[in-house]
Amino acid sequence: MPKKQQMQDITGLIGPLYHSDKGVTHLMYSYNSAAYLFWQGFYEGLIAQGFGHQQALDEMTSKGVRRMFDARGEEVTELGRAMAKGYTSYLKSD
Repeated sequence: MPKKQQMQDITGLIGPLYHSDKGVTHLMYSYNSAAYLFWQGFYEGLIAQGFGHQQALDEMTSKGVRRMFDARGEEVTELGRAMAKGYTSYLKSD
């Protein structure tokens, strides 16, 4: 297990979902897959709450989603931390 180190903001280093020449140094492995899974789950959650198919798609492309992420950024970051804990447990089991 690596030593605990100071947290750094790496958001400028994480690659986009498409190729870019903006000096990105780390393209995240299967980055698209995580996004697809998230958005599928988000869609399913809207449907489960009574949204119709087109209404859910419209909401997912609205500015409301951006506002939600802006307001709940810490929750999304915490999800990443929780996933990292599961990942390190997975590594230990190998």
